[in-house]
Amino acid sequence: MSSVESRTVERLYQRLRCRIDAGIDRILSGPHWKLKALFAVVVIALFRAFPNYDALQTNFFETKWRDVQIKFDHPLIDTSRIFPAGSHESNLTFRLTVPILAHVFHLHEAGVLIFLAFVGVVLLYLVLKVAFTLSASKRVALFVCLTVACTWPGEAAFHELRGGYYDALALCLLLAALATPSSLLTAAFLFLAAWTDERALIASLFVFLLYACESTGRLRRFLAGKPAAVVVAAAGYIATRAYLTATHSYSLTAGGVGLSVLAQQTNVIPLAIWTGLGGGWILVVLGLLALFRQKRYLAAAAFCAALLAMIGASLTVVDVTRSMAYCLPAVFVALAALSNSQGIKRVEKLAAISAAISLLVPTYYLEGSAGLWWLYPLPMQIARWLHWF
Repeated sequence: MSSVESRTVERLYQRLRCRIDAGIDRILSGPHWKLKALFAVVVIALFRAFPNYDALQTNFFETKWRDVQIKFDHPLIDTSRIFPAGSHESNLTFRLTVPILAHVFHLHEAGVLIFLAFVGVVLLYLVLKVAFTLSASKRVALFVCLTVACTWPGEAAFHELRGGYYDALALCLLLAALATPSSLLTAAFLFLAAWTDERALIASLFVFLLYACESTGRLRRFLAGKPAAVVVAAAGYIATRAYLTATHSYSLTAGGVGLSVLAQQTNVIPLAIWTGLGGGWILVVLGLLALFRQKRYLAAAAFCAALLAMIGASLTVVDVTRSMAYCLPAVFVALAALSNSQGIKRVEKLAAISAAISLLVPTYYLEGSAGLWWLYPLPMQIARWLHWF
């Protein structure tokens, strides 16, 4: 490339960057910047990955919703006794939050999907709120929100159209526990998250870490404030689950989980881990390194242990992407560490890089060794619909 061409490309790059910066400044200006940022992020996320609503008309999806309606009609039913062992439906016995809501408000397929889509918008707003609280930077909040919106944790509420999958609500409740200033509400949100999906119980380790570690790096006493709220929520969930198991004679078998599943899908481990957070892993890894640089070794070791527990548990089930999405709270533990050790401009740059990677790399959903699905962008979905007509 000649020097003239090089200068031309550089000018075009600088012009494009100036326009992007000006657009970001307009979004983040004014008292209602969070709503503007939320709207922009949702539009971008849905454009690059639009839900495949026509799949709802297939026999597979109709069967899924017909089966889960049994749980809506009788929330306390033991699904392991009426569905084949190892099936997703057989594991729904203790996932009660959505079935109880559907039962009380007489929600069916359409009502639940609308509710979960609303939950998805709330989840992204909470990402903005928590990221801004931790970093005190509007740009960091925007970039972290875009990172999440372009990966499965942010897409699940809109793309998970199968009946019986409630990860969006569980993740939203985990973020609500991070966002609330009340210890009582923290415990309530985490308790409900665990009853939405038991993976949230493991993910609550990240919530505990964020609150247990002071900015100086020393661990606060466990029996005080929000760290205690996390412990109380976990104990309350375990106790109530044990009580329901005893009083309703629930079966304790769990199919489709274990080391045998891990052995069958070791070839997808790297991609499985990536699909959980996408570009957000950059923040997680750098946040972990920041803890070591700050000589907060106990916090770093606890963070490593929580990550290994969540990743290890995720790889022992078939639906690895949706399980790996429960690493989402780890992004905020890392963001807190980065904000304590790096200048705000550097944190903004790191968040921008993670957002750019998540935005540019297509979003995939991986289900063990069974298959890999690309979430189609809106133009491709329109082309598919026009072809059918």
